[in-house]
Amino acid sequence: MKNVKKTIYSAGIFLFLFTTSIFADELTEIINAILEKRARWKAGITSVSILSHEERKNLLGGGKTLFPPEDRKISPPIKKMYPLTLDWRDYNGKDYTTPVKDQGTCGSCWAFGTLGTLEAMINVKADSENPEMDLSEQELLSCSPGSCNGYKIDSTCQYVKDYGASEEACFPYMADDNIPCSDRCDEAVFTNRRIEDFDWCFNSVDGLKEHLQYGPIDVRFQVYEDFYSYTAGVYKHVYGSFEGWHIVNMIGWNDTDTCWIVKNSWGKNWGEEGYFRIAYGECSIEDYAIWLTPEPSHYPYIKNVSTILNDSIYGDGDGVLNPGETADIYITLKNYPGWSDAFSTDATLRTDETGVFIEDSIAVYGTIVSDTAITNTLDPFTLSVNPFIEPGEKGFDLFVTALGDSGDPYWVELPFIIEIGWNQYGWPAFTGIVKSSPCIIDLSGDVRKEVIFGSDDANLYVKDYKAEDVTGFPLKIGNKIWSSTACGDVDNDGIMDISFGGFNGNIYLVKNDGSIVFNISTGGPITATPALFDLDSDSKLEIIIGSFSKKLYVLKSDGTSYNDSFPFASPDGGVIYSGVTLCDLDGDNKREIVYATLSGNIYALKDDGTIVPGWPYHIGGQIYGSPSSANLDGTGMKVVVGSTNDTLVILNGDGSLNLQIAVSGEIRTSPSFADIDNDNDLEIFFSCSDSSVYGFHHNGYPVSGWPFKTDAPVKSSPCFSDLDNDGKPEVIAASESGTVYVIDSDGSIITPYPLAIPASASSPAVSDIDMDGDEEIIIGTSVGVTVLDHKEQSGSGLYWNMFRCNPYRTGCYEDIFICVKEKEVKKHKIARLFPNPFASSLKLFLSETINGPVEISVYNIAGQKVRTIFSQKGESIIIWDGKTNAGIELPSGTYFITVKIAESGKQLLKEK
Repeated sequence: MKNVKKTIYSAGIFLFLFTTSIFADELTEIINAILEKRARWKAGITSVSILSHEERKNLLGGGKTLFPPEDRKISPPIKKMYPLTLDWRDYNGKDYTTPVKDQGTCGSCWAFGTLGTLEAMINVKADSENPEMDLSEQELLSCSPGSCNGYKIDSTCQYVKDYGASEEACFPYMADDNIPCSDRCDEAVFTNRRIEDFDWCFNSVDGLKEHLQYGPIDVRFQVYEDFYSYTAGVYKHVYGSFEGWHIVNMIGWNDTDTCWIVKNSWGKNWGEEGYFRIAYGECSIEDYAIWLTPEPSHYPYIKNVSTILNDSIYGDGDGVLNPGETADIYITLKNYPGWSDAFSTDATLRTDETGVFIEDSIAVYGTIVSDTAITNTLDPFTLSVNPFIEPGEKGFDLFVTALGDSGDPYWVELPFIIEIGWNQYGWPAFTGIVKSSPCIIDLSGDVRKEVIFGSDDANLYVKDYKAEDVTGFPLKIGNKIWSSTACGDVDNDGIMDISFGGFNGNIYLVKNDGSIVFNISTGGPITATPALFDLDSDSKLEIIIGSFSKKLYVLKSDGTSYNDSFPFASPDGGVIYSGVTLCDLDGDNKREIVYATLSGNIYALKDDGTIVPGWPYHIGGQIYGSPSSANLDGTGMKVVVGSTNDTLVILNGDGSLNLQIAVSGEIRTSPSFADIDNDNDLEIFFSCSDSSVYGFHHNGYPVSGWPFKTDAPVKSSPCFSDLDNDGKPEVIAASESGTVYVIDSDGSIITPYPLAIPASASSPAVSDIDMDGDEEIIIGTSVGVTVLDHKEQSGSGLYWNMFRCNPYRTGCYEDIFICVKEKEVKKHKIARLFPNPFASSLKLFLSETINGPVEISVYNIAGQKVRTIFSQKGESIIIWDGKTNAGIELPSGTYFITVKIAESGKQLLKEK
């Protein structure tokens, strides 16, 4: 059997090569003939030229006879001046033509030529652009004497004059003449269009112009072998024998190029996007042309062109219908040009969906004049939704009745969809697969936040809160993007920048207008997320990222290496798959760079490229997730890493093992931290291939109620936010199957979760992107990015709310205060905190350069604000007594202080 398969496969390859060789030889001869005869057109491989000779000839359904019709007009028109050019695609600024179609492998050009001409003439008579004027070629193929073997041009016009053709949607084209005429839809009478009159054109250049000046015409011409290979220019036969007659739609002329402009029916991948130009007098193009006029329709043509949901009276007003809400529905009905006016128009809203209740189902539209639209603004439909309805797309029908200008009744059923669920308005955004975790910042400076992510479709996207592209984006880089973006003002010019790595091996820095500052090649694909930090205190951020080239890069804001030690070649020769964490391991107030490799080693580097004593630590297995760092319990910085050997380790600053935790599956994600139980130390959360989200205390004991079991493996990192404003963070996680969970501190799910989104979810982020007081959950999926709108007012605490903790992607809990929507105040504006650490009170010395009142906020390690202190203009020393606003003395531990200057709103972040 294997030998048989091999023989068949080999024979197929040989046939393909043999056929390709024939095409190549034929094309070469055509090109040589064009050059030899100095023709003005180009030949190439087209969607038709690659067909077999028999398949190509089958396309020519214009009849076989070469005899001119007896009743053809042969007297030329009175000689007069015509314009140099005419093109009905741009006639007085309007395009009266309809889109190019594809007749497939059927010789039905006679149907396409005639109906294409009739469609355009209907638009010309209505003096309106209407690309949606689309009549059914299949109806002619199934109901008239014509077939895939062809039909005469004049007989086709006579049939359409006698019987007409309905719209394409009534009888969709299948390129099959065996489909019975009875398959036509029941409403065919309403969209049936007929020819009022037709006749042969004068058979000369001026004769065709005489008719073309009133609209496109139906023409029949001779096709030779070289025509199939036409790609551009003014065609003139130079090679090959006669193949047959073809019927097309002539739409204009150009005297400068001495040619006709013609629409073909071989699809947009042939010729000049489906069109061709042919020289005057060529291939009998003037000999068999027909002009026609359309018969007026006595019925309107009504469509639903806009559906707007207003939930501001009975709901939250976000434009999305949530379970439990009631909304008014405004539908705009358009009566298209070229059809009758609609009189006494009414509409009834209907649905069979369980859990949807239509409270007001009827709207009165009255008269809708042709080429106008009316919205039921004063008479909206009203519907309500059961609070427990399954979210998703729900089907509705709008049943519209009206009278045409002849008084005959008209009706049409217009199906449409309303999304019921928890999506943010405008979302999801459909792109390629999104493996990267979106970064959420105010990139454009308009207060609302942008969603920034890369995709497998090789684009960097920046979307606003409504999922619309920000100017300058998407930015195409030529290869897929798995690296999550890091965002900050890298070069300290007051403009936000975006850094990421590409699968093409380049490190990118991009401005907020989409312009590329630099792209540096690493020699290997990049899946790691970059981290940003000011390592050398020059007020500019360095970019730190690893590569499949097994090197760690540290770049300055101009793209040059930070120093001669970088790029740093990993001593174990391991691939750096994931990002770094930047933390102060030894208490010298300088950040170390901690990274891991697929060889199972965890390294810590000084910024001079030397390895910190005691490092690396070998965990075994492969490390796909980034290391994370935090002072978990006030005893010093720890590094936490998971591995595919089903192990999580907590490492001390000197590289020694603090604790090892075994689980029942591979850990391919990065750990995250939160004070989930408000005990003033941090818990560790991570996801696992055993379909669990784990929560552990810093001493290795499981958090009560954890692990949480999901419906599928979890390959994304959890994040946190106080979504329900109860003063405690929830855990947000998503499984590979596309199920989103929001889990309370005790391991219970909060309402309305879990929610289903497209599969292969990336690490979630949480932020209030539209600044409406509640937060959104942002997740990459197999089809783009989904944004879920949580409906409760969120709390004010600060948390590890996105992948790698913050927009800089430092992976260090101490950086949860990094907020790049506000430019940081220079460090010299604050003198110092003293003493630090302190026992009973802390003095904050303000610089004399601060010229205005300030607001000082104190947060505990859980991100909760515990004290607010205001100072007046001119005060230079602020004292905090270590107590809350209520006067309660706080326990020892790590606290954070923010200083907001009233004159600018800028912040400086400091740690106690």
